[in-house]
Amino acid sequence: MKVICEENCGNAPKKQLLKDFNIAFAKCDVESIIEQVSDDIIWHMVEDKKVNGKEEFAKELELIDDEQATELHIEHIITMGIQLQRMAC
Repeated sequence: MKVICEENCGNAPKKQLLKDFNIAFAKCDVESIIEQVSDDIIWHMVEDKKVNGKEEFAKELELIDDEQATELHIEHIITMGIQLQRMAC
């Protein structure tokens, strides 16, 4: 899979975390994604669907396992303080 993303200064671990997470998501790398989320994850999906907990999250990821992207273009990764604020893909 081709990944297009501007390089950062190398001193932005939160940006790297978001980049790695989104690459894993685009590759449908369920194992890597699950390793990066907490047990009490809440995932709000399109069409008002809400997934609670790591186990339910993993099940949802397995449903999209065959929809791997061929290219990922990350335009901006913006982090602020403790909370990760926004990512535009």
